[in-house]
Amino acid sequence: MLVEVTDRELVLPVYATLLLVPAVTLLYPLALLHVVQECRKDKLCSELRQFSGEANPLEPNSLAGSRYSSRNACPDCPLPAILNHFPEELFSPVADELYLFPRGPAGFFQPRSVRDGQLVTSALLAPHEVCAGVSPFLVALVASNTSDWAARLDIRRTWASVAKTGYWAGQSRLGARIGVVFMLVCDSHCSADRESREWQALQEEAEVFSDILLLDLPDVLDNRNKLGLATVSGLDWARRHCSWTKFFLKLDHDTFPNIPALLDILVYHQPRLSRSIIGHIHMPIRRGQRSMHDINMGQLLVYAAGPAYVLSRAAVARLATLYPFYPAMGGTEQVFITGVLARGAGLQHFSPALNVSFAQSYTTMSDWCRVQPVELFAVTQVNDTDRRVGLWVNAISQGAFCSNASGDHMTASPASCWGATKTPLGIHLVRHQ
Repeated sequence: MLVEVTDRELVLPVYATLLLVPAVTLLYPLALLHVVQECRKDKLCSELRQFSGEANPLEPNSLAGSRYSSRNACPDCPLPAILNHFPEELFSPVADELYLFPRGPAGFFQPRSVRDGQLVTSALLAPHEVCAGVSPFLVALVASNTSDWAARLDIRRTWASVAKTGYWAGQSRLGARIGVVFMLVCDSHCSADRESREWQALQEEAEVFSDILLLDLPDVLDNRNKLGLATVSGLDWARRHCSWTKFFLKLDHDTFPNIPALLDILVYHQPRLSRSIIGHIHMPIRRGQRSMHDINMGQLLVYAAGPAYVLSRAAVARLATLYPFYPAMGGTEQVFITGVLARGAGLQHFSPALNVSFAQSYTTMSDWCRVQPVELFAVTQVNDTDRRVGLWVNAISQGAFCSNASGDHMTASPASCWGATKTPLGIHLVRHQ
């Protein structure tokens, strides 16, 4: 059936379009100006808004996560490497409001109106090569002491070698790039004594490996406050110098992370984690009636355990912006940063659920066998060479010796099946016949 269309019916939509375009052109700047004016009313808004919509112009739009499953379509995009599926119910947000202290004073977790301190923005030694070119998807910041050079060497030869090779245990290609930075602090005495043997050794180590971040901290009486200042300053340094890094992993030097599984959950859930803290989340359980003076900070609110937790890029920006507006508080670094500051910044805590653990202390040899996909993302108290190499041997052998594990004991140890030779490029293994 043919319908006759008159010239008048064709002309009216054209006139409507011609009138609509100028109207939109005039109204859009006015609306944008209103948004900017409203934003300026908030003291922190002007500093925070620049981080709300960051995107890397050098990377394609396919960075959205699990929507893309073909590496042929996008060879350089972060893609899941070892997990075929990681459902949302295994990785869920924590309802912070259910666990907050009910009698806490109003505004207790809110920032002050004036600055109470400032972050450390200068570094005596800096690893500028870590984020040269295209920034890694994830940057791991390992808290270390100036004297722990042997532990740093073990870490470089084991799990941190993936930053150079792009392969986990020399076998599995990672789903995304990772950078590793060792975060150290130096007080006024340390920075003044440039001729000391320790300083010269540290400077040489930084020149060889290009992964040392040495922060020049002012003298702080409370070591806990110093640790909190160093952690936030180090995270903010990495955010400012790694322009397009999506996530930051804070680690203690005695923590062994399961990098492939960790990268996969971040790639899968990236759209959900824009302002997040991911880790082993502590939720306070309080019984009876006690005074506020009898309760420590960790019993007031939800926080992430200090040995290992992940922060999104926007989360680091918000913590760094808010830190100077908070006074020094009691409690540990992990409670202050991932609890108090996170509460004030409006961040969301995420934690694995069901039979999945984010971090677990090393207690028996069978704990090695839990470092595999969807079971455990980090092992803590890995504080000597044998334990670090043992975990790495298990990864290289694809869990061969774990097949003999039974309960809390194992019939075979890594050393009985493999010979490990340390080299500058990593751990070279030879299987015993």
